[in-house]
Amino acid sequence: DMELGAYAAERVFELDPDDPGPHVILYNIYASGGRWNDAARVRKKMKESGVKKEPACSWVEIENAIHMFVANDECHPQREEIGRKWEEIYAKIKELGYVPDTSHVVVHVDQQEREVNLQYHSEKIALAFA
Repeated sequence: DMELGAYAAERVFELDPDDPGPHVILYNIYASGGRWNDAARVRKKMKESGVKKEPACSWVEIENAIHMFVANDECHPQREEIGRKWEEIYAKIKELGYVPDTSHVVVHVDQQEREVNLQYHSEKIALAFA
């Protein structure tokens, strides 16, 4: 229920206006319901108040070394090799019937762009590295 979710998020804002969690949830609620003006208002409010969502990250330990990745990681020294490996893995799993679930991608873009948005999440980059 979009209205109940929005109401709950607004009450949480009152308790802790600096917590990015409710802002992100409210944005996702509005975006998934096609309420793009409301979603934009939430983003604007975050920007104006200096609230920032920390990017999610994934770790993998290989030979006692921990490697950390974020979505669309451009900083890793092996990013090109990792990208090629992920493309190889992705092609194989699609051949085997994998269809990415893009129903929760809230960015207002076409289907192909939705798949690309999902393709380089941190856990997938970590998998390709490992």
